[in-house]
Amino acid sequence: MVNPNLKNVAITNLMDSIDVFTLPHLVHLGTIEQKLHPSSNFIMGIAFVGDNHLVSGGYSQIWISEVETLRILSGLQGQETSK
Repeated sequence: MVNPNLKNVAITNLMDSIDVFTLPHLVHLGTIEQKLHPSSNFIMGIAFVGDNHLVSGGYSQIWISEVETLRILSGLQGQETSK
């Protein structure tokens, strides 16, 4: 996902983190670690909110991260449902 000012791209590794790179030279700025639920086998997409924030998540989990500091600012954990 490319941010609105076209300066950064964020890419999930489909496991446990998001890597952030500058454009156009793809210099690695760093990694935003995600604490996914152990039984998660589904990764949701990621999206920039403005130029400096990302929304991401996985099974029953959502995070808002700051690109500049590579930190998760807020998280939301959903409830498991019985089958």
